[in-house]
Amino acid sequence: MTARPGIQASLGRDDGRFAFQPWSYRFNPEGAGTYRITAKANNRVGQTQVDTLIFNPAGYHNNVIRPTTIIVA
Repeated sequence: MTARPGIQASLGRDDGRFAFQPWSYRFNPEGAGTYRITAKANNRVGQTQVDTLIFNPAGYHNNVIRPTTIIVA
């Protein structure tokens, strides 16, 4: 499957600054096969998730992009 950067997901309810905000995106596969899906979040001021972990001993800033692989039968 070809990458489709910049596609917008639908955002769920915003429960505040420190809450997880749910999102959804309707995925229509082109056919059977293995697909790798990656979502990259951004905030209101334009900051985005990083591709590479910014390591620190306390574990802060661990918000790296995490791909998910799905199999369509």
